[in-house]
Amino acid sequence: MRQLLKKLSSQIMGACLTKKKKISSEIVPESETSLVPIIFHASSSDTLTSLLLRIAISHKKSASLHFVPSDTTVLHYGADTVTGSIEAMMRYIDGRFPSPPLFFLANWCNNEGGIVSVVMLQHRSMTGHIGKLVTWAMDLVTRGGGSVRRRTEVRKLRRRYSELLEVMLEHAQMEKRIVFPTLERDDRELSKATNEEHARDLPIMNGIKEYIKSIGVLEIEDSTYQDALFDLSTRLETL
Repeated sequence: MRQLLKKLSSQIMGACLTKKKKISSEIVPESETSLVPIIFHASSSDTLTSLLLRIAISHKKSASLHFVPSDTTVLHYGADTVTGSIEAMMRYIDGRFPSPPLFFLANWCNNEGGIVSVVMLQHRSMTGHIGKLVTWAMDLVTRGGGSVRRRTEVRKLRRRYSELLEVMLEHAQMEKRIVFPTLERDDRELSKATNEEHARDLPIMNGIKEYIKSIGVLEIEDSTYQDALFDLSTRLETL
């Protein structure tokens, strides 16, 4: 479970779609300095507790986690000090930063529940990014500007979708290796239906990448270009 959480913690809330300079001291970038700092002392930033806290705090909109190497496991916020179980720390964070709530709080201490909760978070993140791409495609339909500028925007859109596609494919593989066996054990019919849904979605996901590429060579002034962008937004909404 630790390796899964380590991988997903870097992807939650779209972090995987932005390449940031690695900072050895783990101090957040300047763009994030407005977030409330929560100081976490632990032996390693890769412990299970550290990874769970990183995912939970990334779910909050007004807090950031700062890791400090230490022989003890302690959470500091202002004058408050929190020790004990991961559940106690989660409840403290949820009490201090109630919005958005940690709806998955009760599941963190259960391996299968924790995995399901992280999968739900990643689904929410990917859905949010797909929604932004739909808005982007519709904006290209009505946006003015020269053909060079609009072709550049289409290339940017294709690049961003390619990055998102990598995440979706990795997510699909993770579900196949970890989530589906659990479904198979508990409900064979549900597992079969989920596998069929994956088999339907994967060709669509790959096809959209090629479709965006084909839009890039269309004549901007041609009505076919406008129709293709409308069709692209529809295809994205099916994911």
